[in-house]
Amino acid sequence: MGQWTDRRRDILGPPPLLDLPRFRGSIRGGVEDFQVVEIPAYPTDGGEGHLFLELTKRGWNTDAALQEVARHLGIPRGELGVAGMKDRHALTRQWISVPMACQERLATFSHPEIQLGHAHAHSHKLRRGHLRGNAFRVVLRQLDRPATEALDMARQALDELVKTGGMGHVFGPQRFGHGGYNVETGLRLLERPARIRPGDLALSALQSALFNLLWLWRQERGILDQVLEGDILRKAETGGLFYSADPTVDQQRFDAGELRLTGPIFGADRLVPPEGSAAALLEEEALAAFGTTREQWKKLGKKAPGTRRTLRTQPTDLTLAVEDNALVLGFTLEAGAFATRLLDEVMDWTDASRSGGGEEGA
Repeated sequence: MGQWTDRRRDILGPPPLLDLPRFRGSIRGGVEDFQVVEIPAYPTDGGEGHLFLELTKRGWNTDAALQEVARHLGIPRGELGVAGMKDRHALTRQWISVPMACQERLATFSHPEIQLGHAHAHSHKLRRGHLRGNAFRVVLRQLDRPATEALDMARQALDELVKTGGMGHVFGPQRFGHGGYNVETGLRLLERPARIRPGDLALSALQSALFNLLWLWRQERGILDQVLEGDILRKAETGGLFYSADPTVDQQRFDAGELRLTGPIFGADRLVPPEGSAAALLEEEALAAFGTTREQWKKLGKKAPGTRRTLRTQPTDLTLAVEDNALVLGFTLEAGAFATRLLDEVMDWTDASRSGGGEEGA
C-alpha cells in the first residue's frame, strides 16, 4: 500500500486544478454563512404510503435532526427517508419522508432549530441519492484584501473553471475521517466482507479514496481530459454509459461536450473497462496501491454494487456579490459534489467553525 501511505495527504485532498492568484478568507463565521438548499430529483406523485416534507435545520447534522423527528413521531429512525446528508455547521433545507400514518403527529412537532414544511403525499419512501443537486450560498469573511479585489479574483477563477470543463469531482476530506481513519477501517473491513452492511461509511471512504487516487494520477499524467482505450464514458444528454473502443472518435465527442469521462466507485461493478485496455490497467494499478483486488470487490455483491462518477463537474447558477466587506458566493452543484472543492479552486480558506469536516457534499 505504498501509494496510500506515501500520498495520503494528496489522496485525502487532491490539489486544485487552477494555477491562479488566490486570496485568503474564512467560511462558516456563523450558521447562516453556509446555506444549502436541496434540489429534489422528482416531484411527489400524490400516491399513498409516505409523506415528503422539507426539513430546515440550524446547527444540527441530518441524522441527529431525524432522530428528533422520529422520537416525536414515536417511530424507529429507519422508517424516515432521506436523500442526502447535510452539514451541521450550516442553515440547510432538505427533503425527508415519513410514513403517512404519522400525519397527525407531524402537526404537533415543534423545535427551536428544526422546522418541518408542508407534507406532500408520495407512493414510496425517499432513498439516499434521490436528489438532483444542492444550491449553496457561502459567505467568505476575514478576507486578506478588499472584498472587491477578492471578487475580481474569484470571478476570474470561476470563469476559467467554466471554460475548461469544471472542477475536479473528487471527494473532500470530510469523507475520510481524521487522517484517513475511515479509509483504514474500510481496508480492514474489506478483509471481512461478512461484516459489511450496505452503505457502510468506512467502505464508502475507501471507495472514495480509490477514486481520488485515480483522479490524482490522471491529473498528474496529463490525461484528466484524455479518452483512453476502455474508458467508461457518460453521455451528457442521457446519462448512458459505454466504454470507448475508438478513443480518437470519442475524444472529439468529449471535446464537443457530448461525453463525460468517468472513474470507478469500486464494487461488484456492472460496467468495467475491457480487460487489458489502458483504462483497465490504470484501475488495477490503483487497486494494487491500496492492496486490494477487483475480485475482492466483486464478492461484495449488493452490499457494494459499484458505480461510475464523472471526473469533472460543472458548477452552475454562479453568483458573486460583496456584502458588508464580505464576499458572497452562490452556486449549484450536482448531487455528490463538494462545495468546499469549489472553494479550493477559488481561494485558500479556513473553517471558522471547526478544524474537521462535515457532510456538505451529499
